[in-house]
Amino acid sequence: EELVACDSVPEAVARAEKACADLPNVRFVVRDVRRGFPVGPFDCIVFSDVLYYLSRVEVRDVLAASHTGRPPS
Repeated sequence: EELVACDSVPEAVARAEKACADLPNVRFVVRDVRRGFPVGPFDCIVFSDVLYYLSRVEVRDVLAASHTGRPPS
């Protein structure tokens, strides 16, 4: 029904919004997942090209936060 996509780079979000302008069920958010997630709930969360940039501690915290909906500690 709806897709929410995040990227921490505003330019990337702007390009994606332009490319998907004809898809009203797709929403883009400038967000660093280390600082929290968009408001959910979500049926599925895909971390594509994200986690390998993070430290082990950050990965642990982000994955834990994805289950609780609270920002990583």
